[in-house]
Amino acid sequence: ENRKRASNAVTPRAPPVKPTTLPNTKNTKKRSSTTNGPGANGNENEPTHRILIVTGAYNHIVDGVALTLNRLTDYLLRKGHDALIIAPTTAVPALRHVGNLLPVPSIAAPFRSDYRMSLGLTTAVAKVVSDFDPTIVHIATPDILGFQAQSWAIERDLPVVCSYHTRFNTYLKYYNLAMMEGLLWSIFGSFYSKCRHIYVPSYTVRDELSEHIANMRPDALKFWLRGVDSQLFHPMRRSREWRRAMLGISHVPDLETNTQAAAAEEDAEAEADGEVEEAAAA
Repeated sequence: ENRKRASNAVTPRAPPVKPTTLPNTKNTKKRSSTTNGPGANGNENEPTHRILIVTGAYNHIVDGVALTLNRLTDYLLRKGHDALIIAPTTAVPALRHVGNLLPVPSIAAPFRSDYRMSLGLTTAVAKVVSDFDPTIVHIATPDILGFQAQSWAIERDLPVVCSYHTRFNTYLKYYNLAMMEGLLWSIFGSFYSKCRHIYVPSYTVRDELSEHIANMRPDALKFWLRGVDSQLFHPMRRSREWRRAMLGISHVPDLETNTQAAAAEEDAEAEADGEVEEAAAA
């Protein structure tokens, strides 16, 4: 859903710059790797972390990546951790984002102008990241920005974890570019083999990565399963008025009618099965 721009939204898209290697902005002020505060379980002595989240989608479009990472950030902040997100933005965000978002230069993606392609880190953005001094770097997109952030973290001996959201190899087939799939997996291999953990949503994705990416850490693949908010998506929230207004459905049976119809259908099927069994016995 489109919402009004959040009060904490950052300045929109920065001017495009030519991608370069990440500037050397190693922070000379050494902060502790963790800080004490109320941690995940509310324990005052439990360490908290500073997590840098690097992604190609956060608030400029409402998709699975953006929604998942916003929920992750919300969870981390509620547990007492600190988070900084760097991602492409637009002048009019499609999503009211959570947390501190820092924009990076980007251009519209080919074939899908509603998506943005990051052009990498500027010196100014790298300086903010260095001052934030993350203890963990989480990368969601293996693009120019993701590669640079990974190199930056490895140089500083920081743990890098990645989440796998999009099966880009299927996009190649859709756009008749299947001949480039080998190159794509080679690029992915050079990226994901350097991640300490790779969070995958399903067995299918786990098996696909295991098949195509060599030199991964033996225990790198971890499940990060998705779910449905059963309180939000609940039959009692069914609205005939909304369906008529938004979907143009003129006849929407109420929940009780649907339940009765389903029960009647089951009874009819059971009766028919009984008649078939009687006929067979005869």
